[in-house]
Amino acid sequence: MKKWVYFIGIISTGVILVMIFFVITKNEDESNEYDNSLEDIPIPTIVKTVDGYRVLNVPKEKEAEYLFGLETEPGETFNDRSFKVFQVINDIAALVRGKDEYGNYSGMIYFLVGDSDATFYDDQIIKVPRGKSARMVGTYKYTTKSGEHKTVPKIRILDQK
Repeated sequence: MKKWVYFIGIISTGVILVMIFFVITKNEDESNEYDNSLEDIPIPTIVKTVDGYRVLNVPKEKEAEYLFGLETEPGETFNDRSFKVFQVINDIAALVRGKDEYGNYSGMIYFLVGDSDATFYDDQIIKVPRGKSARMVGTYKYTTKSGEHKTVPKIRILDQK
């Protein structure tokens, strides 16, 4: 008789554990119903293209912010009114030089971030339109061909404050 009681105890314990398992998995399925709504939210994705980098799932005008981590509030205003591109980073960013005191493009180096429709090419002269100025929006770090580490102002051409 004791063997039957022992056997029934094992069977009933197994049945209870299976029922608990089904209750837990049913609750998880119901809670995932709400989490699945997050799949509909587009996640910004940076992809490498032939022309440089692009950010998917964000408005084109916000692309530069995701690529270059631009500060929300522009800072210092620079007096330079024109720049010469010496290295294109991608479609919307380039390393540029301002003019020196003699009017040559051998002045300060900047990392210029353009608008989403910007196109840069080597030796391009970029003029700051009237009513706009070059404003600092952060810093950019890079390594030169000779292995030096440089940090330069990251700028955008924005409305004057």
